[in-house]
Amino acid sequence: MSAHTYVQLTMGERIGAYEIGCLRARGETACVYECAHATLGRPSAIKILHAHLGRNEEAAARFVREAQALSHIAYPHVVEVFDMGEYKGVPYLILSLVDGDDLTEHLRQHHPMSVTAIVDCVLPIVGAVAAAHEAGVVYRDVKPSNIRISYDHRGLPVPKVLDFGISKLTGDEQGGKLKNMDALLATASYMSPEQLRSPKLATVRSDVYSLGVILYEAATGRRPFDRDRAPELMQAILSARVEPPSYFRAELPPELDGIILRAMKRDPSERFVSARELGRALAPFGSDPDSWLSEFAPRSLHRIVTGSNPAHGRKRTTT
Repeated sequence: MSAHTYVQLTMGERIGAYEIGCLRARGETACVYECAHATLGRPSAIKILHAHLGRNEEAAARFVREAQALSHIAYPHVVEVFDMGEYKGVPYLILSLVDGDDLTEHLRQHHPMSVTAIVDCVLPIVGAVAAAHEAGVVYRDVKPSNIRISYDHRGLPVPKVLDFGISKLTGDEQGGKLKNMDALLATASYMSPEQLRSPKLATVRSDVYSLGVILYEAATGRRPFDRDRAPELMQAILSARVEPPSYFRAELPPELDGIILRAMKRDPSERFVSARELGRALAPFGSDPDSWLSEFAPRSLHRIVTGSNPAHGRKRTTT
């Protein structure tokens, strides 16, 4: 078997109760196909691990653990898990089908956005990450390509966060297996300094850093560190000066500058302690501050993990 092998599905094929449609995406660790429940007709997506990983006991077990954790995150801006199983010895998930552009394209099309629009776009993402943390999942790969923007019946954007760690298998956190340099740079650009040193150092505050980078990009239309080669990018993340967002857009309020720069502090202890705390700081800048302040009201964090033993048991909802 080659080092990288895919489980190729064909249109019309049946896996369990689902009929396979077209290929949606092929990533470093899995393929995603459209599918539909053969009886109910509900459109869904099937995400099936690549064969070389699916037949690796450790990788397959982690895929299952992360899927189980994701199934306990009841939040409207997180992709839903409907079912899971095994096909030809390889695990798969049935997920909600999310249409729309990824966040990178959304920001490109709508730049420059007002402060309210920036915050309204990012707050649901912050809420999704907070919900994951409270279900025991540290995301470790918060980046625009993992966030899809669909639209509701009013034409308003609805961010949906995908995966929550399911694709981070066998060391892929640092992009070491990414063959495409653009993909590698896009992944590393949102990583916290401690993650660049070692994926094992990732905590909830690492995800806060990544959210800060997304906020920076939403506010300025550019990443805080933009380099053409991975070594230079990583060195910049570790030591280069971070220009405040208002350096590029003078009309941005200094308070928003402060929030973004605090989220991106190199020392994790100087960042917001949680995504929930970041959300509270951002809420007054949104179009519905009272609802978001209620959403991000302080609560105890039942369990935080760094990649193993995600929470199982009762479903936690966010009020």
